Amino acid sequence: MRTNQFLSRTAAVAVAVGIGANSALAGGFFVREQGALGQGASFAGAGASTALSAMFMNSAAVTSLDGMNADSSLSAILPEAKFTATSSSFPGANQSTEIGVDAYVPASYLNYQFKNFDKNLYFGLGVNSAFGLKTEPNRTWAGSTVGASTRLFTVNFNPTLGYKLSDKISVGVGAQFEYAKGVFKFATGSPAGPATFYEGDSMAVGATAGVMFTPSEATRIGLGWRSQVTHELDGHFATGSSTIGGGLFAAGVKSKVDLRLPDIVNLSLVQAVAPNVRVMATVEWTNWARFGGLEVVSDSTGNVITKAGPGNPTGAVVPGSSIAKISGAWEDGWFFSGGFEYDVNKQLTVRAGGAYEISPITKATERITSIPDADRIWASLGFSYNLNHATTIDFGYSHVFVDEAKIDRLNVTETNFIKADLDASVDIISLGVRMKLN
Repeated sequence: MRTNQFLSRTAAVAVAVGIGANSALAGGFFVREQGALGQGASFAGAGASTALSAMFMNSAAVTSLDGMNADSSLSAILPEAKFTATSSSFPGANQSTEIGVDAYVPASYLNYQFKNFDKNLYFGLGVNSAFGLKTEPNRTWAGSTVGASTRLFTVNFNPTLGYKLSDKISVGVGAQFEYAKGVFKFATGSPAGPATFYEGDSMAVGATAGVMFTPSEATRIGLGWRSQVTHELDGHFATGSSTIGGGLFAAGVKSKVDLRLPDIVNLSLVQAVAPNVRVMATVEWTNWARFGGLEVVSDSTGNVITKAGPGNPTGAVVPGSSIAKISGAWEDGWFFSGGFEYDVNKQLTVRAGGAYEISPITKATERITSIPDADRIWASLGFSYNLNHATTIDFGYSHVFVDEAKIDRLNVTETNFIKADLDASVDIISLGVRMKLN
């Protein structure tokens, strides 16, 4: 009966995330918003929390709660991001545009303790969207020939096994099964020209691991790792039908794109400084140096507009031909956060935190128009309220201040350019529920 309950709840969580997941812009394009409790303290101590959402950064957190438990949240990400051109190939077009798109990110986690087999053995499942972005500038923006609307959507299933080696040390390992779908567009010829686009999808696998060290009742230290994942997106490259750039190029060419996602290592601490007060801290490293940009490579013969020109009027390509390339020579990203939480009484806990996030993008020539990232400062607050012994409601709010930054990019054929200033900020509202199921 308990096994059937677990399986049915697992299926329900998977369906809910599959229906509701919407990718969102984060540092690089990592989606950090994986739990309302962590959101309320800028994810300080998130990898050492007793909430199941800590499984996202530390597989050993699956052992934190006995019995069977669930943890689900929904985060609304409300960006304000504007590019204002300082120079462009099309001075008569719109020189500024809003590119941010509101997004809603669900995340759910379950665990089950095998009490009747080995009380130290736990199974868990996380279902979330670990990476994503969605941007949509004005269609007639001067930079549309460099980059127009973009969407990257992922769903990650993370089954996990955890084991308590002792009262002080737990370990966990897991697998990642991740689906990704990407759509990348740019205008052809002029900002008002037809859209040339690549669309493809992929399944890929990875791993997770972690250790939780509890030297005393007052201290929890978590170290977690999410492995790199490489997607080979299979799809096609085509140009929309129009009097310009349609016809010959509209059929599309079968092609692929390698999407190299980073390793992530998270070190977190939760330390009680009084019976009802805890301080938290996190340091996180993200291996964005492996990203390297995006390159569309032909998988078949055909005609593409990016290769059309003198000597090749039809834009003919053969398998293995490079169709389009967007450079992205990024550096590694870093995230530092600190916070505290205070138990007002047995029902109510309040928390707050702040963070500094170092963007992997340091050069205007490597900042992609669809990824308006720069260094960030986080300010967060939140609370948890115990409705009863089995149910807790979590709320978190963050405002993210994004540093001013610049973009200086050529289009994929190096015939048009955009130089622009970025002005951005993000508001994030998260609501979650944690439940003890038995």
